[in-house]
Formats: sequence, C-alpha cells, structure tokens
Amino acid sequence: MSDFSHSARAQQARLIKADKLATLLTETPGPWPSTDTERRGAEKAAGVRKASDETWALARRLYDDATSRVSS
Repeated sequence: MSDFSHSARAQQARLIKADKLATLLTETPGPWPSTDTERRGAEKAAGVRKASDETWALARRLYDDATSRVSS
C-alpha cells in the first residue's frame, strides 16, 4: 500500500491548492499569514480546504517566486 500523501495525484492536488493560496496572497496586501487563524482565513478566501504544512511551504515558495519577479 502506498502513502497517498506522496502520490503523484496528491502532489498535483497540493500544487493546485498552493497555487491558489499563493495567488490570493500575491494579490492581497498584507503580511504572510503566520498563525493558524490567519491561515484558515486565507484558505477560506482562496476557496480551499485546510492546507498541510507541506502545502503552505510550497505556497510560500510560489509566493516568493511571484513577488520576486514583480519587484525585479
């Protein structure tokens, strides 16, 4: 039995969710959500279910990449 959270399907779902979070946060002024309450608010605004720490880390990388291209 394989670990679903690391399957190709789960990785794709994680990328989609992270992209939605990063896009929302790139377009919304303010600091990066650091508390659980702030994260839940961002997830709700992005229309996604609760994200794992792994998904949040991926969202941060996507966000940093997007914001660095804008400021260059």
